[in-house]
Amino acid sequence: MAEQNVNEENREGQMTELLGGNEEYQQMLNYYVDIAAEIIRVGQLPASDEGREMVDILFYYLIEMLLNLIDLMD
Repeated sequence: MAEQNVNEENREGQMTELLGGNEEYQQMLNYYVDIAAEIIRVGQLPASDEGREMVDILFYYLIEMLLNLIDLMD
């Protein structure tokens, strides 16, 4: 468990460094992680039309956020 925490802290530190320590970018990264975690959670549930629709919506949000990030980095 402690090793997992160290890995998460290291990964978070690397991402913060890549994003130049900018708090706005860090907030966006946290949002991406939250969406990805929700996609994984929904994906582990039994298949249903509602679940598929939720995954579609979450992927849409993820793609929109990635496009916004690309625009910000240009």
